[in-house]
Amino acid sequence: MTDKNNMNIIYLTLALLAISCNTLGIEWEKRPMNNGDQIYYLSSGKIYKIDMPDNINVNLIFKSPREQTAERYDINGLTCGPENTLLFHMTHTTNLIPDFSKTKEKTIIAIYDLTSKEFYPFVDIENINTAFPILSPGGDSLVMTAWDNKHKGRFFIIKNLRTGSVIFYDQFISKWVVPKSWSPDSKMLALTGGDAKTKKDQMFFFDLEKKEIKPWLEGRWPLISPNDKLIAYVSPDQRKLIIADRDGKTVQSFGE
Repeated sequence: MTDKNNMNIIYLTLALLAISCNTLGIEWEKRPMNNGDQIYYLSSGKIYKIDMPDNINVNLIFKSPREQTAERYDINGLTCGPENTLLFHMTHTTNLIPDFSKTKEKTIIAIYDLTSKEFYPFVDIENINTAFPILSPGGDSLVMTAWDNKHKGRFFIIKNLRTGSVIFYDQFISKWVVPKSWSPDSKMLALTGGDAKTKKDQMFFFDLEKKEIKPWLEGRWPLISPNDKLIAYVSPDQRKLIIADRDGKTVQSFGE
C-alpha cells in the first residue's frame, strides 16, 4: 500500500474517532468542528490536547505517574468519560528485577478530570484486570475488557455508573470478544473477536436485553454511527477502512 493510501486511512480514522467530551461522554461530530472544540490523543504514555480549528497548539495535559525503581506505568485506550473527563486503562508493573521471576502486573481503568486536573482510579476490582473502557451514549454505563487467573480467556464487564453494580459477561470466552462501540440506544454492543473454527478475525453484535451474540462480518474494531445505520471497521488484513450498512454491504472503502 502506498504512503498516500496509508495517510488517507489515518486521516479518515481520525475523522471517525474525533470526539468531544461533554456531560454525556462520547459525541460523534456531525459538522465541521467549531472554535473551542478539542481533540485529545495519547502518545508514549502522555495525553495531549489540540485546540481546533487552528490545530496549531498542542498541549501536554497528563503523563504517567512517576516511576520508582523496578516499576513501570503504561496507559492506553484513551476515550471520553462522564462529565468532562477522560478515561483510559493503566498498567502498573512491579518487581522488574533482572530475571523477571517476581514481576507482577495490574491493569485498571483510570480517570482524568479535565476541570479539576485530578487523576484517580475509576474501576479497580480485586484480582481482576480491566482495560479499553467505552462509555455508553447516555453516560450511565461503562463496558470494558477484563481478564483474571480464573478464566482461560478475556471476557467483558459492564459497570452501571449510577448504581455501582457490575455485570460479568464471561460466557463468550471462546470467541475472545472485545467490546468496541455501543448502539445509540445503548441496547447493543459491537465487538471484535474470532471465529472459533477458522480463527479469523470476526465482528459480533451482542444484544444486551436478549443476552445473545451474533456474528457479523470478518474484520476488526466496528464503530456504530449515531444514526445506527452505518458501521466503520478495519479489514482483517488491516489494509482497508470500510464503511458498511447494517446488512454488511460496503458503502465506502479506503485503502488497497
